[in-house]
Order: sequence, then C-alpha cells, then structure tokens
Amino acid sequence: MRLLITGPNKCGKSLKAENILTSLSQNLVYIATLPRLEENIERINNHLLRRDSRWQTYELNGDWAYDYSRLYRLFNDGHPVLLDGLSIMIWQSLNYCSNQRRHEALRSITFLLIDLLKNSSSDWIIVDADPLQINQVLPSSFYKTIRDTHKSIKKINGIKNITILAFN
Repeated sequence: MRLLITGPNKCGKSLKAENILTSLSQNLVYIATLPRLEENIERINNHLLRRDSRWQTYELNGDWAYDYSRLYRLFNDGHPVLLDGLSIMIWQSLNYCSNQRRHEALRSITFLLIDLLKNSSSDWIIVDADPLQINQVLPSSFYKTIRDTHKSIKKINGIKNITILAFN
C-alpha cells in the first residue's frame, strides 16, 4: 500500500491513516515530524495516547543527513510506515541550511525522498497539509516545492490519494 493523505490542519488525516495501517500489521512505525515546541505538546501527547503498543514512534530532529538514514531504514524494514507531516519534515531540514543553499537543499531533499518512497519495501502512508494551506503561511518557493513533491508522490507506481476536504 502506498497512500498520500492530504487536507486541512487538524481534520483527522493522521487518525484516518492510523486506522488504515492498524488493519495491516501488529508492528507499525509512526514517524513524527512536529517539533516539540510548547504550542505543539498537547497535540503530540494526544497523538501518542491514541496509538497502542503496536506502534513504534520515531521523532525526526531536522538534521537531514541523520533523518534520511533513519527514514531509509524505517521504510525498508518491512513494517508499515506512517510519516505524519511531510512539509514539516522538509521545512525543519532547511533549518540546517544557509539561506544561500536552501534552494539546492530543497531539490536534494525532495529528490532523495521521492527516490526513497519509490524504492521502499514497506507499505506506507504519507500525511500532509494541503499545499494551498501551506501557501498561506510559508514562502511561495516552499509552497511550490511541496506542491511539486505531492505531484511526484502521486506519480509513484501504485499510489493512491485521499484528500480530506472537511474537518472531522
């Protein structure tokens, strides 16, 4: 299974993805991308409490070299993977780049990510905000990158796409 779930913030995308994956396996991988900032703690804790012992949670730290090697291992260990917050993961990775290198870094990160997803041996679901929502809060160049990344993910063999249009 390869699935991209998009929609507005806090509309139930993660819960839908979790429900789909729990029917597949007893060993599930949740990749958390939301930074542990004070304004996110309640949301993070709610997500953690909602998942049972079948889920192994991994938090990314924004260091792309470290995170990529971890992602590579997780997407190829045979357990279904839920990556929650693609845009957040990419945005956090840019914090490690100088302003002059951000465009180059964006291209590299998205290329490696698409290649990883295409060649993954595990079932996976990617959850992300709708790119139009991202356009309202982040620079337009970043919006275009996320929009293009979503388009590239949708071209991966066997991919299905679910767009949640309303808040649950």
